Amino acid sequence: MKKWMRALAMALALLAPCALAEGTAASLATLTGVEWIDGTTLLAIEGEGGEAMANLDGVALTEPLYTNFSADCGVIIAAQQGTGSYNAYGAMRADGTELIPFAYGDIEVLSPEWAVAYKLVEATADNYDYTVWFEDDVYLLIDTVDIYNLATGECLATLPRANFADAQTVGHSLNVEDRVTGEVTTYDAAFNVLGNPDNIWDEDFAQIDLRTFYNEDGMVGLEDGAGNVVVEPVYGYIASFYGGYACVEVGGKTGLIDETGALVLPTEFDGIDTSYQMPVDANGETTGYNAFGYFAIEVDGKLGYADQQGNITCAPTYSIDALENNGASATFTDLEGKLHILAADGVETVVEGYDDVYPLSYMGGLFYRVRDAEYNYGVIDWHGEVVLPLQYAGVSASGDGRYVLAEIDYETSELFEITLPVTGDAAPADDSTVAEPADAADTNAGADAADTNAGANVADANAAGTDAADTNAGAANAAGTDAADAGSGNAANNGTNNVSTSSEEQDDIKG
Repeated sequence: MKKWMRALAMALALLAPCALAEGTAASLATLTGVEWIDGTTLLAIEGEGGEAMANLDGVALTEPLYTNFSADCGVIIAAQQGTGSYNAYGAMRADGTELIPFAYGDIEVLSPEWAVAYKLVEATADNYDYTVWFEDDVYLLIDTVDIYNLATGECLATLPRANFADAQTVGHSLNVEDRVTGEVTTYDAAFNVLGNPDNIWDEDFAQIDLRTFYNEDGMVGLEDGAGNVVVEPVYGYIASFYGGYACVEVGGKTGLIDETGALVLPTEFDGIDTSYQMPVDANGETTGYNAFGYFAIEVDGKLGYADQQGNITCAPTYSIDALENNGASATFTDLEGKLHILAADGVETVVEGYDDVYPLSYMGGLFYRVRDAEYNYGVIDWHGEVVLPLQYAGVSASGDGRYVLAEIDYETSELFEITLPVTGDAAPADDSTVAEPADAADTNAGADAADTNAGANVADANAAGTDAADTNAGAANAAGTDAADAGSGNAANNGTNNVSTSSEEQDDIKG
């Protein structure tokens, strides 16, 4: 196991933030041969035999045996180098201990509770589930599918390909569709049969934390798994829960409730928008309503923001069609081609002097990646203030949005800890400000990120064929008619918040 050497100036850097802005960055370390395991606070570090997984303290949690790291629901998927097999993928916990053996061609994490793992065999061009990137005329077929309980790491069942077409989590349960008969079976956490629902999304036999119910007037409420009323049936509509919140509707107006049933925002708005740039939650989701205490509201076709007490912090002024909601801020381009950042606290900033401005992933609209014409990168905050100057070859954030890797060159990166701006208390501003980029040395020009992945024996597979398992693991990406449509990189996570409803309303609330 290894530890990285901290930079000698680390102590001084911790005392002196990189820029005086509402959001600040403090240098923690200078690192070599590292990149984020996307969506986590873990790093992949280059070694002699492959990559190792390491934490932010510089401690290598595994030996350097792996490649193609990915993460979902706190599960780390990777391929072992040097196996000579297409079945080289396995899964680890965040501490580096093995969760699923490295014996599969693909792994899908369906929820924090369930995963399916595929063993592949060589096949022919007329009957296959996967092809392999960069290898012509290589075709692979699913042989067996193993069902895993992620809480225990136990393989609960092994199904032949003929008995597996798709799997979907509903609440705490798993629905599995038979490829031959089309029959769907619901299983509990021990893989005991609970019943046979009508379709893969049906929750009739599933173990659900919250489900909808209707009164005689057709109004909808929520009840728990024991049938206790959590939300009285006073709403015309309850949408999916994201990040602990769900939209509700009364009389054509929208509000927001939390999972206890408390009304967070009154039913006074035309809509409440989600953002896709949020920090990763326990379900592997980056979609949410609550962006650091702010909520994006729609009134008369215009976008504004409210805080957790329901106070309007940014009046709806601009058309929602012109704005891109990024969480705690939105962006739009005016008729003169100038980019504006509209912060949720009401501050509007005209951002000039950059060739590209893009919301930094996992930062919920509080920080933006900026680039100049020479491909130098930096970071600004939601008010346009410089957090990192334009002097890096690329910048990327950790899954929790609290750390940034700034590439000095293709081998060396600087790790920063981000201090978030104070949110939720600022008074709305009356006037726009104009933000200019900070002066920066014309140094490392480059792409967004160093291409450091060496690739595994199971190269990223991209199959289009009948009966394909439509997955998105680090190795295999397949698409087909009878697909197991989930994906370890971005799983459907239909167990999110374990909320469900009647089959007629399955598109509104999916467990």
